[in-house]
Amino acid sequence: MTLSGLMSLWIDGRPKVEAKINPRRAVFVLGKIDEILSWEKTKELEGDVRFVELGEYLCEVRAKQYWKLEKPQLF
Repeated sequence: MTLSGLMSLWIDGRPKVEAKINPRRAVFVLGKIDEILSWEKTKELEGDVRFVELGEYLCEVRAKQYWKLEKPQLF
């Protein structure tokens, strides 16, 4: 069985439904998409910074053999 037009709003070259655009809603939705994408990019960059920082600490642990301390004194 073929379901024609399931993934499209077009049948026979004509729109299946008329586009009723609410300009206020469109601006809101597009703004939210931009906000989410910029948040994701910020988190991605923050994650990169944290991994670099983690790598530096791991190198220090390996170089100075901190794992050999029996009871490390913090601060």
